[in-house]
Amino acid sequence: MSEIYVCRHGQTDMNLRGILQGRTDTKLNDEGRRQADAAGDFMRKNGILIDEVLTSPLSRAVESAEIMTGIPRENFTFEHALIERGFGAWEGKSISELPEKEQLIYETTTEAMELPGAETIDELMERVKRYLTKLKSFSLLRDRNILLSTHGAVMHAFKCYLYDIPKEMFWSFSIRNCELMKMDIEKRTLLTVFPGFKGRTG
Repeated sequence: MSEIYVCRHGQTDMNLRGILQGRTDTKLNDEGRRQADAAGDFMRKNGILIDEVLTSPLSRAVESAEIMTGIPRENFTFEHALIERGFGAWEGKSISELPEKEQLIYETTTEAMELPGAETIDELMERVKRYLTKLKSFSLLRDRNILLSTHGAVMHAFKCYLYDIPKEMFWSFSIRNCELMKMDIEKRTLLTVFPGFKGRTG
């Protein structure tokens, strides 16, 4: 059976500036590339070999996985289910530009769900649940190590689903840039193996 690893992409300029990226297709900045290289170096030194990459179609996730694994993107499987949460009308704006109550987007799910046109936390959780059910069957059929390259909000949803963390605590923990976790869907665990680098979700 496969071993499944999950990583968040490296830093982008929008991360650095505290802007809501969502599904805006941003690229890594130089620091983000350095972070991905450091994560890849950790993987190589610790014998974490990846055979197959399943990735969000957004460039920052694709490039991160390419740097970390050395596998060319032409061999990746692109999974829309791994794409970042959409932030609707506020995408591309800094948190300080949001109406006052919505500046709590990374602190409470109630206000976060009120962003016009955004994917709600409930919708994100349902998307993740469906995907992990599919992935469980997929991985059982393969003896290949898999890397899922994705985004902060998706990894929050993975962890909440696997550990039955209530929606009200969705943002109660942090997911860092290039943080690498090992996932066991059967045992419902998601354990950090490389801590990544401090940065905002998105």
